Amino acid sequence: MKRLTGFILLMIALLFGCSSNQSESADSASMEAGTEESAAVSDGERVAQGEDQSAENQNNANGDTAAGETTERMVMYNAALTMAVADVEEAISLIEDKTTQMKGYIVQSSTYEQDEKIYGSLSVRIPSEQLHTFMDEIGTISEKVIQKSIEGQDVTEEYVDLESRLRAKQAVESRLLDLLNQAETTEDLLKISEDLGQVQAEIEQIEGRKQYLENRTEFAQVSLNIEDASVHVPEITKGEELQTGSKMKQAFMNSINLIVSFFSGVLVFLIGYSPLLILIAIPCIVIWLIIRKKNNSNSHEA
Repeated sequence: MKRLTGFILLMIALLFGCSSNQSESADSASMEAGTEESAAVSDGERVAQGEDQSAENQNNANGDTAAGETTERMVMYNAALTMAVADVEEAISLIEDKTTQMKGYIVQSSTYEQDEKIYGSLSVRIPSEQLHTFMDEIGTISEKVIQKSIEGQDVTEEYVDLESRLRAKQAVESRLLDLLNQAETTEDLLKISEDLGQVQAEIEQIEGRKQYLENRTEFAQVSLNIEDASVHVPEITKGEELQTGSKMKQAFMNSINLIVSFFSGVLVFLIGYSPLLILIAIPCIVIWLIIRKKNNSNSHEA
C-alpha cells in the first residue's frame, strides 16, 4: 500500500514538472514572437519614415526648383547709342565684327552723306547678358558719346500667363480629340472639328507670342547712330574743274535765248491778240482824230 501511494505521488510530481516545462517553453516562445513582431514593426516604421523623408526632400527640391523658375525674370531690353567717330565706315566695320563675336546678329546697316559728312546707322541684336559689355566696348571706339540709353520691360507676368493659357488650351484640345474619335454622327463631327480648329488656332497664336517674348528677352535690341567727327577742309578747285569757258558760253547763250524769248513772246502776243487789239485801237483812233480836229479848229480861230 505504501509502495502504491509512493508511486502515485511520484507520477503526480512528474506530471507537474512536465507542465511547468511546457508552460515555460510556451512563455519563452511567446516572448520571442513578441520580440520578433516588435522588431518587424520597428523596421516597418523606419522604412515608412525613410520613404516619408525622401518624399519630403523631393517635394522640397521641387519647391525650390519652382521657386527658382518663378524668380527668374524675363526682361526685354532696348538700347540706343549715338556717337561721333573719326571714320564712320571703319566704325561700322568694327561694330559688325563685335556683334558677330558676341554671338549677335545685324538687323540693318546703312550709310549716307549729308552736308559733306558721312553718317551711319545700325540695328543689331545682342545676347541680353552681354548688353552692357557691348555698349561699353563700342563706346571706346568713338570720339564722343553723344547719347546713350538702356531701357528694360519686364514681361515675366505675361509669359507666365501665356503658359497657363497654353496648358488650358492644350487640355481642351486633348478632350476635343477624344470626342472627335468618339463622334458617331456627321453633325457632331462638324461641330467638334470647328471647335478644335478654333482652339488650335488660339494655341498657335499663344505659342507665337511665347516665341517672340523668348527671343526678345534672349537678345537685346540696340540702335546705333554714327556721326562723322572729322573736319573736312575744301580743296582748291582745279582749272578744268572750274570750266570757265563753258560757263561763259552758257551765260552768253542764256542771254541770247532770253532776248529771243522776249521778242517771240511779243510777236505771239501781237498776232495772237490782233483781233482784240484792232477792236480796241479803232475807238482810240476815232477819239484821237476828233480831239486833233477840235484842237486844229481852236488854233485857226485864235
